[in-house]
Amino acid sequence: MTDRTGDVPLELVKIKVGNEQGKELEVVSLEEYLTNLQEYISYPTKFNPESQSLLTEKDTHVLVSAQACFLPIPSQGKCSFNPVLFNYQSEPGNPAVLAILISTEGSSAIVIDNEQDVAEWGQNIYFNNNGQKACLTGERLRDYKENLATDLATRQGISLEAARDQVGIAQDVNMVMIVQVPLKHKEIEYSVVACSFSVGGTAYLDSKRTRATDWCDMEDAVIGHGEDEGEHTELGGYKLERDDRYPIRITVQFYKATSNGIIDDKGLENISQCIEMAYTSADYIGSLVVGILEKGDLGMGNARPTQPAPSSQAVVSPPKNFLKVVNPFAPHQKPKTGE
Repeated sequence: MTDRTGDVPLELVKIKVGNEQGKELEVVSLEEYLTNLQEYISYPTKFNPESQSLLTEKDTHVLVSAQACFLPIPSQGKCSFNPVLFNYQSEPGNPAVLAILISTEGSSAIVIDNEQDVAEWGQNIYFNNNGQKACLTGERLRDYKENLATDLATRQGISLEAARDQVGIAQDVNMVMIVQVPLKHKEIEYSVVACSFSVGGTAYLDSKRTRATDWCDMEDAVIGHGEDEGEHTELGGYKLERDDRYPIRITVQFYKATSNGIIDDKGLENISQCIEMAYTSADYIGSLVVGILEKGDLGMGNARPTQPAPSSQAVVSPPKNFLKVVNPFAPHQKPKTGE
């Protein structure tokens, strides 16, 4: 295992906010978000005033990795899911990580204490819909575009064909980013090195459907959110203080829709392009595990900006619907029509 990662300048990370307070979305930098976190939560009065800065002088870069996640979505259907995050050093009353769920619909902060919203593999991460928690949803790209066109045709009294030509799709609708900000905490003694990991949704494929359909129907999934399910716990009233021994980590997840789990060469090529694009803006690319450096020059004895401080621990398939592969850390651009 090499754990390939990239060091992306912090200033390039832009996120959408406003969803947590029911406002129109706007784009801010991750630096601004972490500096003034109390302004980007639903319940500012619950923000612990003893919290310390979540940024340090070392935070010139963030540690980025990328992965593809598959959602079991049939034609004309949706699925609900939650990313799941687990941290070995977190426990009730002693959180080690602040997580931020970022999608095209906004950003949602949550403290990982392995007690709230417990899932089989860790803690469910919910979208913050004006103070209420909601699961994420996935829909096939072609269905999403067709539904938009149908609604547009009805509202404007135009033909469906004309409406299809006017539909514009943002190029990040299939992408979710999970930001992990290390927090100071009382360390728990384990016989293994403490770490954290994130995985995709908790939905599962139907094995009977898999056997019945033997071609690849994978395409991009459009990520949204579902119904409100109660108050979003956000920061839990915890005092937050940054652990500067470790870097801020971002996991970029590209979601794909499939009804059977079958992938062909074209699908694999698209996944590879998505993952590689996530590293385009990185100043350094390599492995912090085995010390390999693919991109960037370091002088003798110098470390990557995100280096942690030393620690004691044959069937013709249907047409594919893929978004244009874009750099997630490039400046935000307005969606183009007809894409």
